[in-house]
Amino acid sequence: MQRVGKRYARAFFQQSAGNVAQARAELASLDGIRELYKNEEARKVLVSPVMPVDLKRSLLDYAL
Repeated sequence: MQRVGKRYARAFFQQSAGNVAQARAELASLDGIRELYKNEEARKVLVSPVMPVDLKRSLLDYAL
């Protein structure tokens, strides 16, 4: 499992072009999404295959 985590961390840092400040800003965005998934109603909407994509986008935009 640790190997997978390292792979994702490396890819995340490369995606940030090696810019630590940019990586931290992007991590803050991911934290907002994680908080959104803690909300049971929001999580149900995001994982549901029958919910409209526009609604899911709105929720994610709100979190970001």
